[in-house]
Amino acid sequence: MNDDQQMNSAINVDSLTVAYGSKVVLDKVSWIVNQCTLAAVIGPNGGGKSTLLKTLLGMVHPNRGEVTLFGKSPIWARRKIAYLPQAEEVDWLFPITSLEVVLQGRLVHLKWFQKTSKDDGLFARSCLEQVGMSHVANQPVGELSGGQRQRVFIARALAQQARLIVMDEPATGLDAAAQHDLLDLFWSLKSQGHTIVITTHDLNCLAEHFDSVLGLNGHVVVSGVPSKVLDADILTKLFARHFPIMKPTGEVSFHDR
Repeated sequence: MNDDQQMNSAINVDSLTVAYGSKVVLDKVSWIVNQCTLAAVIGPNGGGKSTLLKTLLGMVHPNRGEVTLFGKSPIWARRKIAYLPQAEEVDWLFPITSLEVVLQGRLVHLKWFQKTSKDDGLFARSCLEQVGMSHVANQPVGELSGGQRQRVFIARALAQQARLIVMDEPATGLDAAAQHDLLDLFWSLKSQGHTIVITTHDLNCLAEHFDSVLGLNGHVVVSGVPSKVLDADILTKLFARHFPIMKPTGEVSFHDR
């Protein structure tokens, strides 16, 4: 990677290999995501998408290769990164309000013995307002709809002042209107200088909304601008036993072989 790429990249993954015991999950994966862009990771279940995200976050350590975020190691860049896990990984019964969730984003800026201040509370409220969720500040997050929950967690990322926001399947369980609203929010965040990376099974939104896509099935199957690199042959190769049908409208659906 040249100096210009290094300066402009939010993510640089170089020949990354990750194994759990003897099972290789990611094999020599290389990937660059530029700053202030929207990037999607697609691929079959078990293809290594979540493992890649967790390696970016420093939660999984590679066997070989290197990951840098804004030119630094994941540990050193941690304050600049926010992570939104899959919905099933969150305990929605835990009694916490939306505002309290957002306030968690301020903790990375405090010493372990410090508590959030009045200014932190005001900033958290402004972040909820920015994502259109100020009216649920005092409502338990578990009572919110799926789309509202995603917006509250994005507000937490804003409260953290994260430059890179990483989301694992954020659109799962959302209806079409909520998905569209979420994509609009991504565009707004991008215009404000954030880099957004998501994993997704919704291929129909890629060409219109995302700057780049990584097709992953243990190794890199395809990488590039969605409208240029995704076609029926590539999708068939990527998803193997699921055959992609591309409708005249350009939409993609899958059928088992």
